[in-house]
Amino acid sequence: METGNRTGTPAARRTRGALAELSRQFAGVSMTLLTPPNMNIQMPSSMMSPAPSPDEMIIRLRGRKKTPITWSPASETGVKKLSQLEITPPKDTPTRAMLGLRSSPRKRLQLNDTKEMATNTTPLKKSHSNPALQPTCNKRPKLEGPFTGSKCPLEMAVTGLSKTQLIDLIQKMASLHPELRAEMEEMLPEPDLKPIDEHLTYLKKNIFKCLPNNRLTSKTDSAAFNKASVHLNALKKAVVESGKQLVESGSWNSVFDYTMMAWSHVRATPVWDNAQHNTIRRQCFKTLSSYCLYALRNLVQEWDTDTVFQVKQKLERLRVDSEDVEACLSYLNSNTATNLPAESNE
Repeated sequence: METGNRTGTPAARRTRGALAELSRQFAGVSMTLLTPPNMNIQMPSSMMSPAPSPDEMIIRLRGRKKTPITWSPASETGVKKLSQLEITPPKDTPTRAMLGLRSSPRKRLQLNDTKEMATNTTPLKKSHSNPALQPTCNKRPKLEGPFTGSKCPLEMAVTGLSKTQLIDLIQKMASLHPELRAEMEEMLPEPDLKPIDEHLTYLKKNIFKCLPNNRLTSKTDSAAFNKASVHLNALKKAVVESGKQLVESGSWNSVFDYTMMAWSHVRATPVWDNAQHNTIRRQCFKTLSSYCLYALRNLVQEWDTDTVFQVKQKLERLRVDSEDVEACLSYLNSNTATNLPAESNE
């Protein structure tokens, strides 16, 4: 087999298409020459023209090109024709009509379930239009006027009052019933110092919590004081306010006991390296010494010699912490020295 070019493609393959085309042309010419003009011979299309390719068949099946949709104003009939030709009608299925705009039947089922539950749980809202027939548990009545507390026991009502309200209540009762004033004064107990002790203990713990725990750092230097200064001021404020409240109440035995108790809390606070940082500690001791002096001025006349001796021993122990206790000791010594001879003469 001969090759027609350098690439090595056979010559028969190159000339096969050309020979087929020539044979068709000669066949057509020979048929026209052989057939007379008056004779109509119908020949198959396969003999007259070559078979069309698949692409050409698809193009023929498409038909003529349709007119495009334009946005120019047109008549209603023209728009309807174009819409019928170009837009496919929607499928009118029963499921589509039932669903409406919802895309999934799952949401529709959930919505129906919630609606049914709402109708089953709240039937009274639809059935009863009269507000008097509706349940009153969900609607709170408005209170008109001050709360009288007639429906609540006295023990429960008193617990919700503040300190000022209790004082005003007791004063009103004493003014309305003067015969009960003496009995109420005898029934008044001593102030309870336990809540004050717990509060001071809490404030003292806060001071030590903020100090550094590292053994290589000092707990009494300026850096440690800067961290604990806030808690020291809180302790000082509590000591001053609690003692002032007891002094104003006039319960002098409680004032003296409070002085001893608060002194122990202030003594437990750290002593700082810088003397200026111990100002809060000295101020607390000075305030407690003044409270103790107030108590001694009102209690010395009532104490016996044994009680005076015990109080002196307690004050002697406090002298190490502050020199302000000297005023209490001097007052106690001066008053007991004058009273002892009088008791011996009797």
